[in-house]
Amino acid sequence: ERGHYAAIAADWNEDGENRCWAFVVTPRGGLRFDVSADGRFSGGNKLETAPRVIEPNRWYHVAAVSQGSTSRIFVNGHQVAETRLAPAVSCASRPRSYSRAALVCSVSRR
Repeated sequence: ERGHYAAIAADWNEDGENRCWAFVVTPRGGLRFDVSADGRFSGGNKLETAPRVIEPNRWYHVAAVSQGSTSRIFVNGHQVAETRLAPAVSCASRPRSYSRAALVCSVSRR
């Protein structure tokens, strides 16, 4: 989908090992979490919620977690999305798992 993606948090080349992740707000008010154990992103390592999970000009606590072969997104403490990562993308082969959270305030879409 084309449009404006608002970054919540991301890290590229985490710890110098090419591991990457990005957590964004989609143009239609959904959330998307991408993880990559080798620096390459593909459809097999993407988790996206339905549109309008968050509304403009409201506060939300959002968290994205990838542990082993499963990624999850939470909004205000409630799980809103889950997926199993493609085998080649699984973080299980790495010594550490991805686990990030962020507070989003006054989310506005243009």
